[in-house]
Amino acid sequence: MRIDCFSAGKPKTDPGMTEDLFLALPGFGFAVIDGLSDRTGHRYGGLSAGQMAARLVAAETAHWLATGRHNLAQTLIERLTAKIAAAYFDVGIYEVAMAEPGRRFGATLALAIDLGQTWRFLLAGDSGIRLNGSQILQNGHPVDVVTSALRIETYHAAKGHGANDEVAAEVARFVTLNGATELHPDMRPWLDVDDLEAILSRARTRAEAQLFGVPACDIDVLLTQGIIQGQGHFQNNTNSPMSYAVIDGTEVPMMHIRTEDRSADSLESIELFTDGYLEPPNGTSIAAWEASFATIEAEDPAKIDAYPCPKGSTKEHWFDDRTVVIVDLR
Repeated sequence: MRIDCFSAGKPKTDPGMTEDLFLALPGFGFAVIDGLSDRTGHRYGGLSAGQMAARLVAAETAHWLATGRHNLAQTLIERLTAKIAAAYFDVGIYEVAMAEPGRRFGATLALAIDLGQTWRFLLAGDSGIRLNGSQILQNGHPVDVVTSALRIETYHAAKGHGANDEVAAEVARFVTLNGATELHPDMRPWLDVDDLEAILSRARTRAEAQLFGVPACDIDVLLTQGIIQGQGHFQNNTNSPMSYAVIDGTEVPMMHIRTEDRSADSLESIELFTDGYLEPPNGTSIAAWEASFATIEAEDPAKIDAYPCPKGSTKEHWFDDRTVVIVDLR
C-alpha cells in the first residue's frame, strides 16, 4: 500500500490556513473532511466554524474507525452529530446555532472504511471518492447551481457598468452571500435597482435550465436570500429536491448519506478529494491532481465560464481549499 496526501488552503501565501482535513489510518480507513466556509467572522478559540467542524469530525471519525467501523454507517453519523451539538454547548451558542443555520459548525465527509475483504465508502455532502482511477462517487449539490447562477449574472452586470475583474468579483460575492432583493451600499455604483431585477430574472432562467423538477420557489429562496440566509433552508431536510446533507449538529436524514461496498480484490486505488478539485485528472498522482487544478485556474480563474462556482479565485485566494488522499492498494 502506498499513501499520498496533499492539502492546501485558499490563501495563496499561507496554504496552511485551511478548513480541510484528512485522515490516513492504514488498516482502518481514510477520509477527507471539508469544513464549511465561515461567513460570519465569528471565532472559537481562534478557529473558524469550518475549522471547528473539521476538527470535531476528524477526531470522532478516527475514533469510530478504530473502535466501531463494522457497525452501520448511521452510528457514525449519529456520533458526529452529537459531537458537534455538544460543542455548541461548550462554546455557548447552542440556541443560536439551532435557530440560525449560518452560525453552525458544518462539514462534509468522504470516507473509505477498510473492512478486510470489503471496503465501504460513505459520502456525506459533496466531497468525492474515485475508484481505480475511473469510477467517481460524489453527491450533487444543486444549491451551488443556483448560487453560481446568481454570482455569474451579478459579475457580468457589474462588468457591464465598467467594473474591473476584481471589483466585479467583490460585488458578485456580496450579492451571492446576501441575495439580490435589496440594493446595498456595497453594490453601488456598479448596480442599481433595475440591475437587481434583471439579475434575478437571468439567474432564475440559468438555474431552472439545469434543475429540472425543482420548484421555482426553492430557487427563489437562494436568489433572494443568498447563501447566508437562504442556503440553511436546505440543510438536512427532505422538503426540497435541493436538500442535502451536512454534518452540523442537527439530525442528518440518512436518505442523503450515500454508502457503497466494494470487494477488496476489485480495487487497485482509492482517491478521496474535497470540492476544491473541480475535475479529477487522468492520472492517479498528486502531480496529476495539481495539474488538473492548474489547468482549470488558467482557463477560468473567476469560475464564471466553463467551471461555474459560487466562489472564484482572486489575486490573494484560490476559490476553495483543496485536499486529496491517494491510496494505491497494489
